[in-house]
Order: sequence, then structure tokens, then C-alpha cells
Amino acid sequence: MVELGKVSLRDEIANYLAGHAVQAYNDGPLVARIEALEARPQVTTVDLGPLERRVQALESRPAPTTPAIDLSAYMTSEMAYQTFATYATLQAQMTSNIKNKHLELGLDALIDEKLRNGGDNFITSHQASTAYAPLEDFKILEARVKSLEMIPI
Repeated sequence: MVELGKVSLRDEIANYLAGHAVQAYNDGPLVARIEALEARPQVTTVDLGPLERRVQALESRPAPTTPAIDLSAYMTSEMAYQTFATYATLQAQMTSNIKNKHLELGLDALIDEKLRNGGDNFITSHQASTAYAPLEDFKILEARVKSLEMIPI
């Protein structure tokens, strides 16, 4: 500790530099690169043209069609009785299918909403036109979203 007090840090650095060849650091290229980056114009807008063209191309692409399946050979009474052993089984399956389709399409919720409807069971077309978007607009929007979901990211 006493010896550290006697040592002059300035003298030690001077002695080290005198005994070693130290080259000055040339920061010119780095400074020039930073200045070039700072001088570049800053982009504040994004060109959506390529993306819009891609969306339009996807939307104008024809929808794939699935081949039609001919079930007429299977729609005979013999085939129906082979599939469903009894009429009650057939009826139960049809009821189940209808119920599932109602839930899938949201028809039950729609009927409940119609019955609720603020105590008014009947809504006028004027009320509907001001409260809801047209079905065509919704279908167009839905189609665009579906096509955009197909774009690989």
C-alpha cells in the first residue's frame, strides 16, 4: 500500500509508451461510414405497391375446383339400409347432423338474438341497414382474408 503511494501513474504510462511502438488509431473510415449513414434520407413512408399487386393477383387467381362426386349409385334403398340398420338410427343421425350444422353456422345464436332483439321480434329493413353491414361486403372481406391467410410468410 505504501509502495503504491510512491508510484506515479503518469510516469508508468510514459515509460510504457516509450518502450513500445504504439500506432495511432485511424478512425477515418468509420467516421466516413457513420456520416454517410446519417446523410442518407430517412424513409417515412412504405411502398405498399408490391403487396397490393400480390393481393390483387391472389384475389384474381381462379379458385381451385374439386371434382364432382357421383353418389347416385349409393343412393339406393339397399345401400341406405346397409348404412343405417333401422329408421330410428337414420333419423337420429339426421337430427344430429342438423343440430351440428346449426351450431356450426350459428343459427341457434341468430334465432336467440332475433327473439331477444330488445323485446322487438321484428326488425325493419331500415333498422337492419343502419345496424348491420351488407352481406356482400362481409363476403368480400371474408374472401380477401381467406386469400391473405394462404400467403406463405
